[in-house]
Amino acid sequence: MSSKKKNILNIGFLVLLLVLTFWLVFRDQDLGPIVEILGKVPIHFIFIGLVLVVCYVCGESVIIKYLLHAVKIKAPLINCIRYSFVGFFFSCITPSASGGQPMQIYYMKKEIKEVLPEWERHCLTNNE
Repeated sequence: MSSKKKNILNIGFLVLLLVLTFWLVFRDQDLGPIVEILGKVPIHFIFIGLVLVVCYVCGESVIIKYLLHAVKIKAPLINCIRYSFVGFFFSCITPSASGGQPMQIYYMKKEIKEVLPEWERHCLTNNE
């Protein structure tokens, strides 16, 4: 399967998953008051909130880059930003925010082959 076709299928699946998630969460809710309140909020506050969320996630990516560097793994900052967004997304959709870090490791393992052995050696073992 070509890369372009695979990307289109992945985007379609993501959109389907988002629509299904919103439908399951909000199907029995009255959204009228929420829409009314959001209509009263000045748009610049919403924009500032979105910018601050992106800054938070990018700040976490700097920490990930620093930690990977500490265990001698080289990863570009853009990849670390991607890992942060993956962790943020999965923390938001899993109970008790428990899915973020495992999914970050999963995506790191897909891109950087030595992540799991290094991570286990330095972080998951008892080095007393």
